[in-house]
Amino acid sequence: MATTFVANPFVVILGAGDTWAPPAKCRVLSVIGVMIGAGGASDTTQITDGANAITNAVDVSAKSDTDMFLYGQVNDAYYDLVPGTDTLTHVVVSAAAVIAVVVLAWVA
Repeated sequence: MATTFVANPFVVILGAGDTWAPPAKCRVLSVIGVMIGAGGASDTTQITDGANAITNAVDVSAKSDTDMFLYGQVNDAYYDLVPGTDTLTHVVVSAAAVIAVVVLAWVA
């Protein structure tokens, strides 16, 4: 099944616990994590659609301030966001000090 991308990719930047409601259908293409403090014991970060995991949970407990990393998986079962149904959500555990830079594209 071919997907028609209707606009250039764009980014949404989410801090810990932040959410974003898409105004039109879009697809998560990749996610980059940027540490804004050192990781602590049991710190993890993950991107969801409000209910389902879009990315894997990333352990950031050993990461240092200013480290950058890619979330290793994007789940194609949940990477499309539908307005009124899905909310892009940055879930953190143990107050992980990380910003998620989510790269998306509008889709038809």
